[in-house]
Amino acid sequence: MSTSVPPAGKMRTAEAVVRYDGSRFHRYGKEDGLLDEGRPYGVAVDDENNLWLGREDRIWRYDGRAFQPVPGFEGRVRKIQQDREGRIWFCLYIGGALCYDGATFHHYSSRDVLALDGLTGMLQDREGQFWFATWGRGVGCCDPFSIHSFGEEEGLPYRNVYTLVESRQGGIWMGFGYPTADLQQSRSVGFYDGEHFTSLDADPGNCLALCEDLGGRLWVGSRRGLYCYDGHAFLKMQAGDRAGIEALLREPVCATCHI
Repeated sequence: MSTSVPPAGKMRTAEAVVRYDGSRFHRYGKEDGLLDEGRPYGVAVDDENNLWLGREDRIWRYDGRAFQPVPGFEGRVRKIQQDREGRIWFCLYIGGALCYDGATFHHYSSRDVLALDGLTGMLQDREGQFWFATWGRGVGCCDPFSIHSFGEEEGLPYRNVYTLVESRQGGIWMGFGYPTADLQQSRSVGFYDGEHFTSLDADPGNCLALCEDLGGRLWVGSRRGLYCYDGHAFLKMQAGDRAGIEALLREPVCATCHI
Protein backbone atom coordinates (compact mmCIF):
# COMPACT_ATOMS: atom_id res chain seq x y z
CA MET A 1 0.00 0.00 0.00
CA SER A 2 1.44 3.33 -0.99
CA THR A 3 0.54 6.23 1.23
CA SER A 4 2.00 9.64 1.93
CA VAL A 5 3.32 11.69 4.78
CA PRO A 6 0.99 14.39 6.09
CA PRO A 7 0.78 17.33 3.67
CA ALA A 8 2.04 20.72 4.79
CA GLY A 9 -0.64 23.21 5.77
CA LYS A 10 -3.10 20.69 7.24
CA MET A 11 -2.00 21.35 10.81
CA ARG A 12 -4.54 22.89 13.19
CA THR A 13 -3.91 21.41 16.62
CA ALA A 14 -1.05 22.06 19.01
CA GLU A 15 -0.06 18.58 20.09
CA ALA A 16 2.45 15.85 19.34
CA VAL A 17 3.85 15.85 15.77
CA VAL A 18 5.50 18.73 13.92
CA ARG A 19 6.63 18.91 10.28
CA TYR A 20 9.15 21.52 9.12
CA ASP A 21 8.99 22.33 5.38
CA GLY A 22 12.08 24.50 5.28
CA SER A 23 10.40 27.72 6.35
CA ARG A 24 7.43 26.88 8.59
CA PHE A 25 6.48 24.40 11.30
CA HIS A 26 3.22 22.46 10.85
CA ARG A 27 1.57 20.60 13.74
CA TYR A 28 -0.55 17.42 13.74
CA GLY A 29 -2.82 16.05 16.44
CA LYS A 30 -6.34 14.89 17.22
CA GLU A 31 -7.93 16.30 14.07
CA ASP A 32 -5.61 14.03 12.08
CA GLY A 33 -6.52 10.92 14.10
CA LEU A 34 -3.55 11.10 16.47
CA LEU A 35 -4.79 10.68 20.03
CA ASP A 36 -3.01 12.36 22.91
CA GLU A 37 -2.07 9.23 24.85
CA GLY A 38 1.51 9.22 26.03
CA ARG A 39 4.74 10.70 24.81
CA PRO A 40 5.78 10.31 21.16
CA TYR A 41 9.32 8.95 21.09
CA GLY A 42 10.11 7.83 17.53
CA VAL A 43 9.24 8.84 13.97
CA ALA A 44 10.32 7.49 10.57
CA VAL A 45 9.29 7.47 6.90
CA ASP A 46 9.68 4.24 4.90
CA ASP A 47 10.35 3.67 1.18
CA GLU A 48 6.62 3.83 0.38
CA ASN A 49 6.35 7.20 2.12
CA ASN A 50 4.42 5.81 5.09
CA LEU A 51 4.93 7.81 8.25
CA TRP A 52 5.52 5.69 11.38
CA LEU A 53 5.17 7.08 14.89
CA GLY A 54 6.08 5.35 18.15
CA ARG A 55 4.56 6.33 21.47
CA GLU A 56 4.89 4.93 24.96
CA ASP A 57 2.66 1.91 24.29
CA ARG A 58 1.53 2.06 20.67
CA ILE A 59 2.77 2.33 17.08
CA TRP A 60 0.90 4.58 14.62
CA ARG A 61 1.05 4.70 10.82
CA TYR A 62 -0.23 7.52 8.64
CA ASP A 63 -2.40 6.09 5.81
CA GLY A 64 -2.63 9.21 3.65
CA ARG A 65 -5.71 10.52 5.46
CA ALA A 66 -5.23 9.97 9.18
CA PHE A 67 -3.04 8.27 11.76
CA GLN A 68 -4.05 4.66 12.46
CA PRO A 69 -2.78 2.49 15.36
CA VAL A 70 -0.92 -0.69 14.40
CA PRO A 71 -2.72 -3.69 16.00
CA GLY A 72 -1.02 -6.39 18.01
CA PHE A 73 1.81 -4.28 19.40
CA GLU A 74 2.90 -3.99 23.02
CA GLY A 75 5.99 -2.16 24.28
CA ARG A 76 7.52 1.24 24.75
CA VAL A 77 9.09 2.49 21.51
CA ARG A 78 12.16 4.64 21.99
CA LYS A 79 13.31 5.09 18.37
CA ILE A 80 12.24 4.02 14.86
CA GLN A 81 14.74 3.52 12.02
CA GLN A 82 14.65 2.05 8.52
CA ASP A 83 17.58 -0.10 7.37
CA ARG A 84 19.05 -0.34 3.87
CA GLU A 85 16.86 -3.35 3.02
CA GLY A 86 13.73 -1.31 3.73
CA ARG A 87 12.89 -2.99 7.03
CA ILE A 88 11.60 -0.84 9.89
CA TRP A 89 13.25 -1.26 13.30
CA PHE A 90 11.51 -0.29 16.53
CA CYS A 91 13.85 0.15 19.49
CA LEU A 92 12.13 -0.86 22.72
CA TYR A 93 13.29 0.58 26.00
CA ILE A 94 12.51 -2.78 27.59
CA GLY A 95 12.56 -6.03 25.63
CA GLY A 96 14.99 -5.50 22.76
CA ALA A 97 13.85 -4.56 19.25
CA LEU A 98 11.12 -5.26 16.71
CA CYS A 99 11.83 -5.51 12.99
CA TYR A 100 8.96 -5.09 10.49
CA ASP A 101 9.69 -6.61 7.07
CA GLY A 102 6.55 -5.28 5.39
CA ALA A 103 4.34 -8.16 6.49
CA THR A 104 5.45 -9.41 9.91
CA PHE A 105 7.00 -8.11 13.12
CA HIS A 106 10.09 -10.05 14.27
CA HIS A 107 11.33 -9.70 17.85
CA TYR A 108 15.03 -9.62 18.79
CA SER A 109 16.22 -9.76 22.39
CA SER A 110 19.54 -9.92 24.21
CA ARG A 111 19.61 -13.66 23.55
CA ASP A 112 19.84 -13.04 19.80
CA VAL A 113 22.59 -10.47 19.31
CA LEU A 114 23.72 -8.34 22.26
CA ALA A 115 22.44 -6.80 25.47
CA LEU A 116 19.48 -4.93 24.02
CA ASP A 117 17.61 -3.96 27.17
CA GLY A 118 17.60 -0.19 27.53
CA LEU A 119 17.82 0.17 23.74
CA THR A 120 17.51 3.84 22.81
CA GLY A 121 18.51 3.97 19.13
CA MET A 122 19.98 2.15 16.15
CA LEU A 123 21.20 2.64 12.60
CA GLN A 124 22.61 0.63 9.72
CA ASP A 125 25.63 2.40 8.24
CA ARG A 126 26.68 2.49 4.59
CA GLU A 127 28.87 -0.59 5.12
CA GLY A 128 25.90 -2.60 6.37
CA GLN A 129 26.93 -2.65 10.03
CA PHE A 130 24.22 -2.28 12.68
CA TRP A 131 24.84 0.17 15.51
CA PHE A 132 22.82 0.04 18.72
CA ALA A 133 22.67 2.77 21.36
CA THR A 134 21.81 1.93 24.96
CA TRP A 135 21.15 3.73 28.21
CA GLY A 136 24.04 2.90 30.52
CA ARG A 137 25.81 0.35 28.32
CA GLY A 138 27.33 2.51 25.62
CA VAL A 139 27.21 1.55 21.93
CA GLY A 140 27.32 -1.82 20.18
CA CYS A 141 28.33 -2.41 16.54
CA CYS A 142 27.43 -5.68 14.78
CA ASP A 143 28.77 -6.91 11.45
CA PRO A 144 28.31 -10.40 9.92
CA PHE A 145 31.41 -11.68 11.72
CA SER A 146 31.70 -9.96 15.09
CA ILE A 147 30.19 -7.71 17.76
CA HIS A 148 32.06 -4.67 19.09
CA SER A 149 31.14 -2.78 22.23
CA PHE A 150 32.18 0.80 22.92
CA GLY A 151 32.19 2.27 26.40
CA GLU A 152 34.18 4.86 28.26
CA GLU A 153 37.26 2.58 28.23
CA GLU A 154 37.17 2.67 24.41
CA GLY A 155 36.95 6.47 24.39
CA LEU A 156 33.17 6.91 24.32
CA PRO A 157 32.52 10.28 26.03
CA TYR A 158 29.57 8.96 28.03
CA ARG A 159 27.84 5.59 28.44
CA ASN A 160 24.26 6.92 28.23
CA VAL A 161 23.59 7.20 24.49
CA TYR A 162 20.18 8.37 23.30
CA THR A 163 20.55 8.50 19.53
CA LEU A 164 22.78 7.75 16.52
CA VAL A 165 22.92 9.12 12.97
CA GLU A 166 25.44 8.61 10.16
CA SER A 167 27.04 11.71 8.65
CA ARG A 168 27.45 12.31 4.92
CA GLN A 169 31.17 11.54 5.32
CA GLY A 170 30.46 8.18 6.97
CA GLY A 171 31.14 9.05 10.59
CA ILE A 172 28.64 8.50 13.40
CA TRP A 173 27.04 11.35 15.34
CA MET A 174 25.97 10.41 18.86
CA GLY A 175 23.69 12.13 21.35
CA PHE A 176 24.23 11.65 25.07
CA GLY A 177 21.97 12.02 28.09
CA TYR A 178 22.85 12.72 31.67
CA PRO A 179 21.02 11.70 34.84
CA THR A 180 20.10 14.48 37.23
CA ALA A 181 23.21 13.82 39.31
CA ASP A 182 25.47 14.41 36.30
CA LEU A 183 23.97 17.65 35.00
CA GLN A 184 27.35 19.33 35.36
CA GLN A 185 28.32 17.48 32.19
CA SER A 186 28.44 19.98 29.33
CA ARG A 187 28.99 17.96 26.14
CA SER A 188 25.95 16.04 24.92
CA VAL A 189 26.84 15.64 21.20
CA GLY A 190 29.75 13.48 20.05
CA PHE A 191 31.26 12.10 16.83
CA TYR A 192 33.03 8.87 15.89
CA ASP A 193 35.24 9.01 12.76
CA GLY A 194 35.95 5.28 12.68
CA GLU A 195 38.97 5.53 14.95
CA HIS A 196 38.42 8.21 17.58
CA PHE A 197 35.57 9.71 19.60
CA THR A 198 35.29 13.47 20.01
CA SER A 199 32.62 15.66 21.57
CA LEU A 200 31.43 19.16 20.73
CA ASP A 201 32.39 21.85 23.19
CA ALA A 202 28.83 23.07 23.62
CA ASP A 203 25.71 21.82 25.32
CA PRO A 204 22.14 22.11 24.01
CA GLY A 205 20.95 19.93 26.89
CA ASN A 206 20.35 16.18 26.99
CA CYS A 207 20.49 15.17 23.31
CA LEU A 208 17.42 13.06 22.48
CA ALA A 209 17.50 13.14 18.66
CA LEU A 210 19.85 13.97 15.77
CA CYS A 211 19.33 14.62 12.05
CA GLU A 212 21.79 15.81 9.39
CA ASP A 213 20.14 17.78 6.58
CA LEU A 214 21.13 17.93 2.90
CA GLY A 215 23.32 20.96 3.58
CA GLY A 216 25.36 19.14 6.20
CA ARG A 217 23.86 20.98 9.17
CA LEU A 218 23.20 18.91 12.27
CA TRP A 219 19.76 19.30 13.86
CA VAL A 220 19.62 18.48 17.55
CA GLY A 221 16.50 17.70 19.57
CA SER A 222 16.98 18.13 23.29
CA ARG A 223 15.15 18.70 26.54
CA ARG A 224 15.56 22.40 25.86
CA GLY A 225 14.03 22.31 22.37
CA LEU A 226 15.33 22.30 18.79
CA TYR A 227 18.84 23.42 17.81
CA CYS A 228 20.78 23.60 14.54
CA TYR A 229 24.56 23.17 14.48
CA ASP A 230 26.32 24.67 11.43
CA GLY A 231 29.77 23.35 12.24
CA HIS A 232 30.64 26.31 14.44
CA ALA A 233 27.80 27.05 16.87
CA PHE A 234 24.37 25.90 18.03
CA LEU A 235 21.41 28.05 16.96
CA LYS A 236 18.21 27.75 18.99
CA MET A 237 15.25 27.29 16.64
CA GLN A 238 11.86 28.78 17.41
CA ALA A 239 9.80 25.65 16.80
CA GLY A 240 7.10 26.52 19.28
CA ASP A 241 8.15 23.61 21.47
CA ARG A 242 7.21 23.87 25.12
CA ALA A 243 9.12 20.85 26.38
CA GLY A 244 11.57 18.77 24.35
CA ILE A 245 12.19 17.21 20.94
CA GLU A 246 12.18 13.41 21.12
CA ALA A 247 12.65 12.50 17.43
CA LEU A 248 13.86 13.99 14.15
CA LEU A 249 13.86 12.80 10.56
CA ARG A 250 14.73 14.24 7.15
CA GLU A 251 11.98 14.05 4.59
CA PRO A 252 14.09 15.51 2.82
CA VAL A 253 14.11 18.29 5.41
CA CYS A 254 13.80 17.65 9.13
CA ALA A 255 10.44 16.81 10.63
CA THR A 256 10.12 16.79 14.37
CA CYS A 257 8.14 14.95 17.00
CA HIS A 258 7.42 16.79 20.22
CA ILE A 259 6.53 15.90 23.76
